[in-house]
Amino acid sequence: MPEKLAMYSIESNKINSISSIDGLNESTVLNMIENIHIQSAQLIQIRKFYDDFQEFSALNFQINTLLNEIKDNTTRQGDLQKLSRMLNHYTYSFYEFVTFAEKYAKKHDKIILFDNLMAYQYDSFYEYRVAYHLGNYGKHVSQFVPLKALDDINGYKVTISNTKVLAEYKKATTTAKNVFKEKEEVNLLDYLDTTYDCLNVQMMCFVKHILIDQKACEYFKITYPFIEKYGFPTYIDSTDPNHIQIKAFNDNVFELQIYVAKITNELDLTHFKIIEENT
Repeated sequence: MPEKLAMYSIESNKINSISSIDGLNESTVLNMIENIHIQSAQLIQIRKFYDDFQEFSALNFQINTLLNEIKDNTTRQGDLQKLSRMLNHYTYSFYEFVTFAEKYAKKHDKIILFDNLMAYQYDSFYEYRVAYHLGNYGKHVSQFVPLKALDDINGYKVTISNTKVLAEYKKATTTAKNVFKEKEEVNLLDYLDTTYDCLNVQMMCFVKHILIDQKACEYFKITYPFIEKYGFPTYIDSTDPNHIQIKAFNDNVFELQIYVAKITNELDLTHFKIIEENT
C-alpha cells in the first residue's frame, strides 16, 4: 500500500485519515501543505534577518565595552590588536548582512527597499560606505582593521586608518579606493553608531516587508486555525504491513510562529513605517 495522506492531531496525539474527518478532502489538505511550506520559508527569512542582526548587535556591544576598558587603562598590552581583530569580525558581519539583504531585495523584486533604503544609506553615511568596502578588505586582505589611537588633552580616541587600508588593499576597486580617499581616518565611535543604526532600520524594514507585502501574516491566519481544528498534514507509509512509518513535514511552523511572534512584539513593528515609494 503506497503513502497515504492523513492528519496528525497534536492535541490528542492521534493520526486520522482524511476521509474520517468531516468537511475535509485531500485537495484542501494539499493546498494547506503548500501554504505551510510558503509560510515556513517566510518565517525562516524573518528569523535570519533578526538573528543575524542580534549577532551583529552583540559584537557592537562587545567592541564598545572593550573600547571603554582600553580608555580606562591605555597601558594594557595587546588590547588594541584585540580590538582590531574584533572590529574585522564586526565589519564582515555588517558586509554579510548587507549583501544578503541586497540579494533578497532583488530576488523578491523589492527594488524599492534597495533604492530607497540601502542605496540611500550608502550615499548618505560615510561610515556605511567604509564598512561596505572594509568588509571585502577583511575577507581578502587582513584579519585586522588598521587602527590609530590618540591620547591627548581632548581624551582618548581610536580611529580607523583609511590611509593604511589603501596602502594594503592593492586590489581594491576604483569605487572602494575613492571611498577610502574621502577621509584619512574614521572615528571608531561614529563608525559603530552609524553602522548599528543603519542595520537596525534595514532589519526592521525587511521583517515588516515579509510580514505585510509577502503576506506572512495572512498565511498565519489561514494555517493556524486549520492545524488547530484538523491537525497537521502527514503521510503514512504502509508499504510494509509489519512496519508502518509516519512521515511528518519538517517545517517547524509552530516553533517558527512562536519565535516570530516574539520578534514582532519585541520590535513593536505596529508603529514602524516601512520604506515607501517616492511620490
